[in-house]
Amino acid sequence: MLKSLATIAGLSFAVAAGTAGADDIQPHQFKVLGTWSSLSQFKNYEAPFWTETLSANTEGQMSGEIVSISVMGLKGYETLNLLQNGVFDMGNMVVAYVTGSTPEMEGIDLAGVATDMASARANADAYRDVINARLAEQNLIMLAHYPFGRQFVFCKDEFDGLAGLEGRKIRTSSATHADFLSGAGATNVTIAFGEVVPAIQNGVVDCAVTGAIPAYDASWHEVINYVGELPINMGMAGLYANLSKWQSIDDVSRSALAEQISNWEDTTWTNYVTEENEGLACLTGDDAGCSKGDAVGMSLIPMTEADSAQAKGILQSHVFPGWLERCGDEDCAGPWNATIGAANGLSIQ
Repeated sequence: MLKSLATIAGLSFAVAAGTAGADDIQPHQFKVLGTWSSLSQFKNYEAPFWTETLSANTEGQMSGEIVSISVMGLKGYETLNLLQNGVFDMGNMVVAYVTGSTPEMEGIDLAGVATDMASARANADAYRDVINARLAEQNLIMLAHYPFGRQFVFCKDEFDGLAGLEGRKIRTSSATHADFLSGAGATNVTIAFGEVVPAIQNGVVDCAVTGAIPAYDASWHEVINYVGELPINMGMAGLYANLSKWQSIDDVSRSALAEQISNWEDTTWTNYVTEENEGLACLTGDDAGCSKGDAVGMSLIPMTEADSAQAKGILQSHVFPGWLERCGDEDCAGPWNATIGAANGLSIQ
């Protein structure tokens, strides 16, 4: 990770963070924007890093003051603009929420490509420099990536796998979700995460897409009865920074911070795989596997070979063309094919 950040930001990490003592690190407190305060990612990973871990590992020299978009009354789409304008130094947000000005970023997590966490991380690592080359033009940098978990389809009424979603109104949180589900014959509806429960209650949508833990934390089980086992994508998120701010940090402190962020990224990926499996257990009535609270009784719709085959077809017929249309750039396919595509035996024509 340190090599990647140095390359994209034009920086030199000549002093290794591990060799710098606390006396060499200059005092820094960062203004940080976090995601949704009610969700596990903020409570267990984002907030503790800035308010506890970073300070503990730098003997109090560096820390962050983090506020969630929930407290700020934001939707999340504003994150990169707030970083560009210097309102915040760094910010966490799901990639799908911040691709408006940078559709190339969608390539890190296109629907139908990765179906497990290990593949998702390998893809994200391979594609990070592609994203940062584009973000640098906007005075931004992605410092880390992490998962919000496999994105599943949750429906109020029973459905027969991917084919059973035809004709359903489904809340999606990204353009790539919309491409994928339109390929399955569903209708995309865009609403904020916090509006899903009343939208289901009022019949605005029949189904919605999110991860297992966010669904459990947000009590979707109160209005939704079924969850499909087929993951749409991984719900990748990023830790971004104002590039000028990042470059302004003295070399030793920046190197130490980069190392701490890299360690945090590793820990987040490792822990979240376990936590996500527990989320599914909590949703589907597995009391023994659920320590988060009371397990609830959603029914799991198994993923079949027919689902996998249909998903591969939709990837080629809807997901790739939809992304390239938004990218509006002949060069989007090339970097993707050379990185994620090559690792997965896929090619965008």
